[in-house]
Amino acid sequence: MLTKNYHMKKLITSMFFVMALAGFSFGQYYVLPFVNAGENPGGLNQDEDQTAAYMLANSTGYSQIISSGSSQWAGTQTIPFSFDFNGNSYTSYDASSNGVLTFSTPGTVPSDVNAAIPDASIPDNSILVWGLNLSGANDGVITKTFGTAPNRQHWITWASASWNGMNTGISAWAYWSIVLEETTNNIYIVDARNYTQAGAGPSLTAGIQIDASTAISIPGSPTLGSQNLASGGSDVGPADNTYYAIIPGTQPQYDMAGKNVDISAFLKLADAPFDIKGTLTNLGTETITSFDINYSVNGGATVTGNISGVSIAPLTEYTFTAPDQWTPSATGAYTIEVYASNLNGYADENTSNDMTSGATTVVDNVAQRKPLYEIFTSSTCGPCKPGNETFHGVVDNDKGTFVEIKYQQNFPGTGDPYCTDEAVNRRAYYAINSIPRMEIDGGWDENAASFTAAKHQESKDVPAFLEMNSTFTVDGQKVDIEIVVDALADLTSSSNKLYIAILEKTTDANVKSNGETEFYYVMKKMIPNENGETIGAISNGDNLSYNRSFTFEGSYRLPSDGAQANRINHSTEHSVEEFTDLAVIAWIQNDATKEVYQATEATEAGVSVEELDNKQALTVYPNPTNGNLFVNLNATALGVTNIVVFDPIGKVVATESFNTSMGAQTLELDLAGNPAGMYFIQVEENENVTTQKFYITE
Repeated sequence: MLTKNYHMKKLITSMFFVMALAGFSFGQYYVLPFVNAGENPGGLNQDEDQTAAYMLANSTGYSQIISSGSSQWAGTQTIPFSFDFNGNSYTSYDASSNGVLTFSTPGTVPSDVNAAIPDASIPDNSILVWGLNLSGANDGVITKTFGTAPNRQHWITWASASWNGMNTGISAWAYWSIVLEETTNNIYIVDARNYTQAGAGPSLTAGIQIDASTAISIPGSPTLGSQNLASGGSDVGPADNTYYAIIPGTQPQYDMAGKNVDISAFLKLADAPFDIKGTLTNLGTETITSFDINYSVNGGATVTGNISGVSIAPLTEYTFTAPDQWTPSATGAYTIEVYASNLNGYADENTSNDMTSGATTVVDNVAQRKPLYEIFTSSTCGPCKPGNETFHGVVDNDKGTFVEIKYQQNFPGTGDPYCTDEAVNRRAYYAINSIPRMEIDGGWDENAASFTAAKHQESKDVPAFLEMNSTFTVDGQKVDIEIVVDALADLTSSSNKLYIAILEKTTDANVKSNGETEFYYVMKKMIPNENGETIGAISNGDNLSYNRSFTFEGSYRLPSDGAQANRINHSTEHSVEEFTDLAVIAWIQNDATKEVYQATEATEAGVSVEELDNKQALTVYPNPTNGNLFVNLNATALGVTNIVVFDPIGKVVATESFNTSMGAQTLELDLAGNPAGMYFIQVEENENVTTQKFYITE
């Protein structure tokens, strides 16, 4: 995203964790919980949490060491660096299918029925997320090393795992990892992504076992559950991750770690001076009541200010604002580095985690953002109905300030009849595997039912650095589009793309099983397709213009479902219910980061009386009708007007030709005898084709 205005959560979600873990150590190790951290430890692993097969096919560096099946050891695995565990150095380990990693020679594979540790079935010198198993077809254990020496992390991930006590015959899975960190010799247990269709989530034993009499458990074990069971089922990234750090040594009294610098990616020079804000975490055992906050810009002189009168308990976060504001001297790119010192008058005992930084670019001008709301939905998806209702409840009174698009999908069940290959492929673009899902400017990835007025306002408040304006016209079944882009800053990525989509504002022929009777801003066609077109780097001051067109071929057809074999073939047919009800949107997106810079909804260009004639100002009445239908039209020339009536599946039920004079006139059709329901009338006059929807009642 263009901004990094994270609203960080407290590390500890209950006093239980604070009481249990403040000073929690066993001689050589202590434990710190990073509950709802919203990131992976150290930020090195930004990969998705997907099945072993998916990661092997779509990401580099992964190895699968265990496949689905019975309980087993993987065999000896190499660590690409020397790792110290309990005073001994190791370069290899073994891992079991049940969530046990050991540096000792393994014996019998432990049962997946986990228990409190120490436990006699666990080998000495082991790390555990015990209680998992690989009974599902997609289950497996994969490994990958992230980072560069001497700061690498070796990840062992139980991907899409099952667990002891999981309800059979349901959709459920868990993604947990053990991470070994070079140099620090820290151990991390990562709770990444969990889902259960019914029943409880995983109930695990996490920690380390030194020997049969000495072990350190993560509090909650042996019934440790996932902290993100509700949201983690659909979030494939680290945004909802929790992790636990098992750290060698004794917990320091004074240790203030830098979390983030909260600064917009772009700032307007005229708005200076700017606050330097961010988040710190107290990882020591002492409550912090005063400290110095230090920042430097682009490696320049350090600015120090004191913050006092606070009470930052162990294992909690604190959001700071530096006493001294920053005034940049000119436009350009800046890096701000921040750290805390002088904690209650004492030195920080662990300086390795002090520094945090943020980057921004100072520019002359900004534009008002129109956020892009992409919603993945289906008329067969029960939760999609409340998701769509929540979304529209937030935005419908604020039209013109945002851009929306709905991608109808091919599941659950038979899927939506208006599903297209482009809609399915756009879902794959975001690695979405459940609906309803909503993307905001390519970043926020949640159920649309979680969307709020506050989130809507926050999305609009993000500054934009592109102005986009667009118009379109519809001539029969042809749509012409003009887009103009003005750049207010350098957007230097070679991955920048222009996306264009033609939508239908309201549809109702795709009604299925979820209770929705009308569907809004349904995607009908992307131009040229869902891959957009590469426009590359954009420079401040650029004025870009794009003229595109698309003609919907053939006649209307309503597919029976969303199966690939039944989807619309745009080279011969279409699923547009009314060509007078189209909308066009466009946006520019960084294809590498998924960040949307700006979006626009096109305005239908004004038309003259002559152009209105060419568009055929067509009305039908009465609507609904009991069989006799009257058609009012403005004929543009003397000649023959052909009328075709067809049902929602494209079957022609009536045809008639009229010799028409030029100008306004009324034609009559006798449709008695046709079953009650929705129909479409297509009028072709002087090479102009217009389609209207109507209903026949009994």
